[in-house]
Amino acid sequence: MKCPRCKEEIEDDAQKCKHCGSYVKVRMRIWATVKSILELLTFIAAIVVLYFMWQANRGMQEQLNLQRKSVEELSKQFIEEKRPRIEIIPTKIDVEDTSLLLYVDFENRGFADAEDLLLYVVLKYEDAPKDTLAVDLARVSKITKARRLTQTYSVSISKKVNLICLIEVRYTWTIQNLEYKRKKYFHFPYDKDIGKYRRLVLDEEQVKELWK
Repeated sequence: MKCPRCKEEIEDDAQKCKHCGSYVKVRMRIWATVKSILELLTFIAAIVVLYFMWQANRGMQEQLNLQRKSVEELSKQFIEEKRPRIEIIPTKIDVEDTSLLLYVDFENRGFADAEDLLLYVVLKYEDAPKDTLAVDLARVSKITKARRLTQTYSVSISKKVNLICLIEVRYTWTIQNLEYKRKKYFHFPYDKDIGKYRRLVLDEEQVKELWK
C-alpha cells in the first residue's frame, strides 16, 4: 500500500512509513474520520437545501391558491351583481261569486335579461291542502332588465275560504349559461267583513304548520 502522506510504497502491515516517518495507521484513522464527517455534512446540506426548496414551493403554491381564490370570488361577485333577478309580487286578488282573479307581477330587478322563464302557480284551500284548486304552468321567452310581466290567473272556486298559494319561477341567464329558481308561498286569508282576500308571505315552515 501507499503512505497517506508521501505516497511512497510501504508494507501492508507497516505501522510507520520508512520514507517520511509518519505513523500510517493514525493518519488512516484520521482520514476515515474526516471522510465520515464530510459525508455527514454533505447529507445534512442536501436535507437543508431540499427543505428550503420545499418551503419555497409551498409558499408559491399558497400564493397561487390565494390568487385563484380571489379570482373565483371576484367572478362570483360579478355574477351575483350582474345576473337577472326575478321578484314575485302578487299585486291584487279579486273574488266575484264563484271566480277568483289573481294578478301577479314577475319583475326583473337584476342587471341582465331573464330568458326561458317557466312560471308555475299552485292554489289550494287551506282547510283541504291535498285537493289542488288550480295549477297553471306558463312559459315566457324573456323579461328584460328593469321590466315586469303581469300574469292574470282566473280560478273557479266553490267556497270563499282561506287559500294557500305557491308561485315559482325558473329562468336562465343565457350569457353565463346559468339557471335560477325563485319560489314563494303566500297565504290569502278571506276577510268576510269586507268580502276580500288579504295577502301574507309565508316560508315553508309556516306552510307546513298550516297544513298539519
